[in-house]
Amino acid sequence: MKRRHFLALLSAGGTAISHVTPAFSAPAAPDRHRMQQVTQKMTRSIHAHFGSGFELRSTHVAQGRTVCVIENRGNRLRVSSRDATTWFVESATPM
Repeated sequence: MKRRHFLALLSAGGTAISHVTPAFSAPAAPDRHRMQQVTQKMTRSIHAHFGSGFELRSTHVAQGRTVCVIENRGNRLRVSSRDATTWFVESATPM
């Protein structure tokens, strides 16, 4: 997969993540599959930037940027990115 295609999928995925349906209404199977793909790509991007020990805990889109909560060895980081390739640490807290 080429880098541009990967980035396009990530940016499209950020939009898909912002439109998550409420818990009481199950999304259709294709939507669920798409969300799983986006989550996997987001996880790969975070692993590429921070290392493989980090786990993606939550993600949402706010003010045009993707915000994720990640964990590693008892530390929880809130990170954000506008392009899903460059991540910035907004806050870090011990668990």
